Amino acid sequence: MKNKNKIKQELLALAPEKWNKAYIYAIIEEDKGIVECFFVDENSNELFQEEASEILFEYVCDEYDDYRIKNDEIWCTATFILEEGEDLDVEYDFNRRENLSDQEKLILWQYEYLDIMPDEEFNHLFDLIDEEETNDFGGSDSYYYDEDEEEDDNDEEEDYSVDYYDDNLDYDEDEDDFY
Repeated sequence: MKNKNKIKQELLALAPEKWNKAYIYAIIEEDKGIVECFFVDENSNELFQEEASEILFEYVCDEYDDYRIKNDEIWCTATFILEEGEDLDVEYDFNRRENLSDQEKLILWQYEYLDIMPDEEFNHLFDLIDEEETNDFGGSDSYYYDEDEEEDDNDEEEDYSVDYYDDNLDYDEDEDDFY
């Protein structure tokens, strides 16, 4: 991610006084985009929502364009996650969910990442989640991008691979297997 530190600095500039974890929800399409910031204070169970600054929006759009150039498939939503004192991580979701409105996509994301229960009128979204889990055999179309490795100053090509993770599988250390 070429703008990783810039995104982190802009996010920190928007942060409230007390927070433990920050999220950026980003959905970028050819003709529009939504970038929302959420800050969680786990000590008081408070959630603060901030509209992304124009510069933060531009950085996220640049990341979308950069990803699109370097990869066959482009992400539909990206979740940037910053824990206090940590590096910025990003999770990409490739599930288009074309039959949902932008509001419904955001509500699903808030449920999945922030554990916010939707209003009763959006309960039909739970059926969609169940259907996706069934069709994906318990998995999701999300990927985790890990950039913990130090960047080398040599002329080697960068590796933009992503690791697939499935947050619905449990790992049994005794069996050395997933179930």
